[in-house]
Amino acid sequence: AGLKYFLLGSLSSCIILLGSGLIYTYSGLTNLESLYNLISVSENTQILQGLSLGIVLMIIGYLFKVSAAPLHNWAPDVYNDSPTIVTIWLTIMPKISIFMFLLEIQSQIGNSLLTVFSITLKNLLLVSSLLSLIIGSVVGLAQSKIKRLLAYSTISHVGFILLALAINTEQGIDSFLFYIIQYSITNLNAFLILIALSYFYTRS
Repeated sequence: AGLKYFLLGSLSSCIILLGSGLIYTYSGLTNLESLYNLISVSENTQILQGLSLGIVLMIIGYLFKVSAAPLHNWAPDVYNDSPTIVTIWLTIMPKISIFMFLLEIQSQIGNSLLTVFSITLKNLLLVSSLLSLIIGSVVGLAQSKIKRLLAYSTISHVGFILLALAINTEQGIDSFLFYIIQYSITNLNAFLILIALSYFYTRS
């Protein structure tokens, strides 16, 4: 589980790094606010296309890290084979930080870029959301191990979060933030109950 998480996490990090490199190549900037300003005033199609490709690659890498379908295959195996206390960390903390960053990208850059790219970004999130909802719900029904079931439940939850993120309206952002909070609390409680049950049965 650790090796799979390390190798696939490294792959997604490479994709994010490639996207970041493209953004820096075409803009020479690493500050998000400066990048927003450049996008809003730039009329150079080549620069905008390079930035668009870099941002899409970054988002794909981050979707990999939050186990959004169709980039979810690592999650059930890693969650099932990791110690439960480690799984709690994997299923909550990285997702919160990554979703907050995706919210920043979607709310700022997604509204500032060319209309074609905004539609592409929205469609990317919507397709990933749809696949996450279908795969997380349907494949989860066939699971016989509780941690694999919770992994597919997480994939399904990611679909709902991405749906709210893709809509990118005031109500959608409110729903996004509310869902992040309740998802974190619910997952924490579910895995803590698993730890308590395993401790109880070990003692008895």
